[in-house]
Amino acid sequence: MSRQPSISLLERRMRAVGALSIDELEDGLLTLQQIDTDRRDFWAENGPAFRETVLIAISETSKALQFEGISSSVRDELEEQLVWLNLYLRPQPQSLN
Repeated sequence: MSRQPSISLLERRMRAVGALSIDELEDGLLTLQQIDTDRRDFWAENGPAFRETVLIAISETSKALQFEGISSSVRDELEEQLVWLNLYLRPQPQSLN
């Protein structure tokens, strides 16, 4: 009998809502850096999954900040990450081009 690898609760949650895996997120960010990428098409195809990924990251980062045992330097870094993550959820102004 073969045993399936253990899937964490977080991984199950990410799959259930259609969030990106770390590899998919990295691939997407690399794609965005390519000069010939049509960003409008990219976001139309990947935007919902990216948004779900960011929402999960915000949730997990917020949970980590609730842990009393983290150092102040780690706390500062996590708080900065929360600000950065929240910027991704703000509506982007429409381009006139």
